[in-house]
Amino acid sequence: MKSVFLVLIDLVEDAPRVAAFAARLAVPVGAELVLLVVETPSVPEPAYGLMMGPVDYLTERPNIAAPLTQLARQLLVPATVEVQAGVLTDVLQQMLAQYQPQLLVLGLTAENSWLDRLLLNPALPVVRELGLPLVLVPTAPAHDFQVPQRVVVAVDGEPFHLSRPAQDLKPLLSSWVADFTVVHVVAPEAPTAKETNQALRVVRMSGVLPVGVTGQRYPVRHSSAADGVLQAADDIRADLLLLIARPRSFFGGLFHRSVTAEVVRRSTVPLLLLPAAEEPVPVGKPAPGTVYGLDYV
Repeated sequence: MKSVFLVLIDLVEDAPRVAAFAARLAVPVGAELVLLVVETPSVPEPAYGLMMGPVDYLTERPNIAAPLTQLARQLLVPATVEVQAGVLTDVLQQMLAQYQPQLLVLGLTAENSWLDRLLLNPALPVVRELGLPLVLVPTAPAHDFQVPQRVVVAVDGEPFHLSRPAQDLKPLLSSWVADFTVVHVVAPEAPTAKETNQALRVVRMSGVLPVGVTGQRYPVRHSSAADGVLQAADDIRADLLLLIARPRSFFGGLFHRSVTAEVVRRSTVPLLLLPAAEEPVPVGKPAPGTVYGLDYV
């Protein structure tokens, strides 16, 4: 069965950027794309007890299939266009059952308020429940993202095991001719060498790194974990950030209060979120990755 990457198209004008990057990732592993647009029902007026959103977002977008079909013909890999009406959760479950994708790809739009987050990125609260690896492509109209060559792996230093869907994505990571750098952020007053070495060992044992790749370590001292990760990505000139999404943070509010959420919001390069397997937390032990009161990836 061929590998499938499911590309969620929120704004049609962003489709070329997001689909082109997904296609570049798909080429070396022989994957096909499904370009999915979900037409959700309009939101009633406030008089009915619900919130009203921008008219241009809530009204039906005409001729969606035609430009997407034309775009699909121009991509580097075979692509199918799906325009579905209904509730986002229901449509996604239907697409998962029909295509069994290995990877979700989603374009991020500029977010200025909680209303924007709700209306412009409606897929985020849904995809976090699906448990599949997720690529997030930031808004960068003038930038054409290429296959990663410098990958930053940001980890908290605690042991983890990849979930089965994340393990199935290993051929994709192995297809990149890339340098992998493991970044671990510690507080300014903390020792760095021991903790960063431990973080590198954890990543090597997890199987995240492709076979034959040992990875490099890059310790960062910073009072903010998110700032530290972004600083490291800028220093290394990374073209992809790889984050490990633990069930406690990823499924419990990743896009609202965790360090990962802050990195996602501010990153200017694509991100790959690999879900970790669920593991029990010993009684009396705090959840791993708690830094300054936040879930750190």
